[in-house]
Amino acid sequence: MTLAPLSGPGIIYATGKITKPEALSVDLFTKWYHEVHIPDVFKTGAATASFRYESTIPTKVNHPYLSIYPLPELSAIQSEAFSKVPVTHEMLPGPTRHILDFAEFDTRFYAIVKTFERNGAKKGPAPVITTITFNPPVDQQNVQAWIEKSFIPFLSANPTFVRLRLYKLALGTTPTAPPSHLILLETEGAGSGLVIPGAEHGTFGLFKSIGDVNVDFEARRTGESRI
Repeated sequence: MTLAPLSGPGIIYATGKITKPEALSVDLFTKWYHEVHIPDVFKTGAATASFRYESTIPTKVNHPYLSIYPLPELSAIQSEAFSKVPVTHEMLPGPTRHILDFAEFDTRFYAIVKTFERNGAKKGPAPVITTITFNPPVDQQNVQAWIEKSFIPFLSANPTFVRLRLYKLALGTTPTAPPSHLILLETEGAGSGLVIPGAEHGTFGLFKSIGDVNVDFEARRTGESRI
């Protein structure tokens, strides 16, 4: 699989779960994430906004929490400051006070390919986001054109549709190689109805926006398509 280069606009895409709920409560995990971890990421200069989501079916998915950080420049994740984002804090349970002793994360970095947005769509995140990770069919190597032809007409007829962002994998820290492409589909209501055979689908509700909530996801790239 060919990865996208670590340059230009992209996102940090991180899902997670608490692995030891007897030691780390949801409330403490949330407090650490909002008051410690996100500010630490912002201090690196890589990102200025974070959008946190929770699965609409949290008891039925492996990782019920999703965080998205827009990155004006993907290469920022290679900085020394980013590599030293703390993973311990006095707020966390002892004796190690290390977050990875109590939680698990799947972190990936994606480069933006294309945004399709409804005319008149408001800036900022929509209430519901559907995530679709997939490897394109072997006969559909022009993924952008395939998405635009096969799915955008269907979505544009849905009054809840806000925008679809298509990404290509730049780097993943998962034990096995994740799918090469990601769709983030934002809607005003639950369920877009979009299904790609063989893909992994998830639906999340917006939990909290932190920082520059109107951040431009494509600050260094043109080519946005409106419908």
